[in-house]
Amino acid sequence: MRKSALITASAFIGLASLVAGGTAASASSVHAPKVAGASSFTLNLLGAPITVDVTTGVDGSLTNVNVDPTVLVATAARINKVSFSNVAGTASVTVRANHGGQSVTIRSTSLADLAGTANGWKGDVFGSGEDTSVAFDISDVAGEPTISLPVCTPAADVTSCVVVPAVVGHDDDDDEGSSASASVSFANVAGATRTLRIRVGMHSDDGVSQAVVRMSLSRVTEAAITGVGAHVWTGVLCDGSTATINYDVADGGAVTVTSDPASVPAFTVKGHERDGVKVMFASGEQVRISARGTGVTAQVRLEVRLRCPQDLPTINSIAPDPSIVSGDDDGDDDHGDQSDDDGDDDHGSDHGGDRGGRGDRGGNGGSDDVKGHG
Repeated sequence: MRKSALITASAFIGLASLVAGGTAASASSVHAPKVAGASSFTLNLLGAPITVDVTTGVDGSLTNVNVDPTVLVATAARINKVSFSNVAGTASVTVRANHGGQSVTIRSTSLADLAGTANGWKGDVFGSGEDTSVAFDISDVAGEPTISLPVCTPAADVTSCVVVPAVVGHDDDDDEGSSASASVSFANVAGATRTLRIRVGMHSDDGVSQAVVRMSLSRVTEAAITGVGAHVWTGVLCDGSTATINYDVADGGAVTVTSDPASVPAFTVKGHERDGVKVMFASGEQVRISARGTGVTAQVRLEVRLRCPQDLPTINSIAPDPSIVSGDDDGDDDHGDQSDDDGDDDHGSDHGGDRGGRGDRGGNGGSDDVKGHG
């Protein structure tokens, strides 16, 4: 299956963007997905820890989900989403990865089923090859959820871990409901940031209690590219090959591609310099570059469109059983997965790889409707 993915980024580090001859302005930061990689989420379910390993592709789409121990049964699979349940049907796990973001959500009928120590996340935040880890505890205090202060152990390339302690709130629709949320924000020396959010909710629907724990990892946020002069974009194409575009930005926003179109991988250039240029690779990927302004305040805009094939994710490295391949039938009130819990009002969907636009309206990890607010 072939899906189009539009990524708008003034600095596209998710595809290993490199910038030369320009000044990064964090005031106008933008999102970008990360290079294909894996994260490991550990949460408690029914009194025992389970680990969910999430693997994503170059375009940020979900490629594989491993669950250990394998006490859960896969109940639904579609592009960028897999759902699991226990045999009794009283607990479920939903895994999403989209637009460079990832999320794991666990549900049960009792908060005690989800409480425990040794919860955490581990993964390569910025694609350096080294893992950062976060650990925390979830407690059931007289039916109220609490989250201990998360402990961050950063990799060498992560220069900052900003931990926001848990905030307790109440359910929007149920005065008897409650929630707790915490977060850890990562940064590197280049100014890129990424956030891990943890949320626990307890509420009642039609007299039936439901407890929810969700961990979501946002896509990468990188500062914008500014300034006239020479710039370089380097990215990974769908087949894993590395592509490089050298270009110049002149006062007034004129863009000129200086790379040799015959270089490998080969490309063609269309467009007028003052209106931006479009670089098209033979394999279908496109990069549109435009700019406006003068001097050091000139702002560069990149739109990277990938047309990567997207298949159903494998489950424990095995293709899903055809009987569970369907639409969204797990009853978790996804609402089209149109929000990503990172506060940026993305309005994306599960089907589109990594998508963005001006204002960065692209989903992140999907929404699981963890009720309650801080």
